[in-house]
Amino acid sequence: MQRARFTEMQNVIDDLNREVFAVEQVLNSREEETKE
Repeated sequence: MQRARFTEMQNVIDDLNREVFAVEQVLNSREEETKE
């Protein structure tokens, strides 16, 4: 039971990390545009 919950948390964290990474990519590309 505990292990399943832990795996679930890992999956949630992985999803959040992916979303954060995607947002960072967008912000970085926007910064590049404003620099020019």
